[in-house]
Amino acid sequence: MKNITAIVVMLLSSMTAAMAKELPEFPFIYVGGSAEKEVPPDMATITFTVEVQDSKPEAALDVVYKRGVELIALFKEMGIPEHDFETYNIDKQYRKDDENQKISGYEVTQRFKVKLRGLTHYIPLYENLLKMKNVVDINADFDIVKRKEIEANLMAEACADAKKQAENMANGIGVKLGSVYGISKLSFDAIGDRFNAPGYFKKSMMGSDDRSSSQIIFAPATIMLRNSVNVIYKMENQR
Repeated sequence: MKNITAIVVMLLSSMTAAMAKELPEFPFIYVGGSAEKEVPPDMATITFTVEVQDSKPEAALDVVYKRGVELIALFKEMGIPEHDFETYNIDKQYRKDDENQKISGYEVTQRFKVKLRGLTHYIPLYENLLKMKNVVDINADFDIVKRKEIEANLMAEACADAKKQAENMANGIGVKLGSVYGISKLSFDAIGDRFNAPGYFKKSMMGSDDRSSSQIIFAPATIMLRNSVNVIYKMENQR
């Protein structure tokens, strides 16, 4: 029994020590920096579904095939390369009557995705999809070709913003800002939890990959790109 008690005490002691090490063992400043920029989109991805309901599955399937042929012909007519549109597997579901639970019909669907490099064809294509029978769940996402380049610049700006905030905080309490102890795009959860602010920076990070989505027929003039960073700085006494 004594041996078991000793083991439990040792485990509890090691757990306490591990929890204590979650926070840096020196004075520190914890800041989050962010940056954003509005840019005009030059890409669009349109997704939609061809949906047909019929009492006979083969009849519904024939219509789905027919719409698929029409859509591919439309894409080619608009000069959209084959590698920029995708079709997915055809799916079939049955429908039942509420009263007798017997099969009353079938629903056959096929999902499509079209990537537009440039927005010249966006409105004409969207209008054609709206007018076409059996086409539902149309959605458009807008993006830019130089996203990675712009996000890299935004990350540099976010780091500079974090440093400026840390310097202002250090000056405010009369200490010198030391070296960087930790930096991450993800939040330091242990620190946030200790200060009763779990996931404090998670909200800002969720916007770091913000692609504009719209179901209106007009393309947005701009979309917002964001980037954020979390930094731990050491504090040093002023000499």
